[in-house]
Amino acid sequence: MPSQTTVGDTTTVITSPSLFAEKDPFVDPVHATNLLPNFNGNLFDGNGVEMPKIFPSVLHILTTCIMNRK
Repeated sequence: MPSQTTVGDTTTVITSPSLFAEKDPFVDPVHATNLLPNFNGNLFDGNGVEMPKIFPSVLHILTTCIMNRK
């Protein structure tokens, strides 16, 4: 269970365990990252209302750049 404590001007937050497996970047640098996986679709809020994706994916930007090279 997440918790938060404040002592003076210092706040400490303890978060829930990650949903992703722990990786050691020094043992397995290819698969270890601090980045969350991308989701390249629209998401839905708590009421089931679709929230359209407004930022293009990096893959889309790279593909467009490569295809438009001269």
